[in-house]
Amino acid sequence: MYYQTIIIFFVGVIIGVIIGFFIAKIWIQKIIKNNPLINEDLINAIFSGMGHKQSKKQTKNIMEKIKKLTQDLK
Repeated sequence: MYYQTIIIFFVGVIIGVIIGFFIAKIWIQKIIKNNPLINEDLINAIFSGMGHKQSKKQTKNIMEKIKKLTQDLK
């Protein structure tokens, strides 16, 4: 009887961790989809920090490559 309580407790904890993981995963994916980590302003800032002046075409090209890579990872 004492062991049943311990087993039920640990099974509940494991189920809670699994459910929490999937909820957190979906929540983070939603946040990143709505607010991407890299945008055009950040790319321009990175290149200007290195002493390069990016054209809009180059910036858009880099953004397309990043979007393609992130879609390939899914």
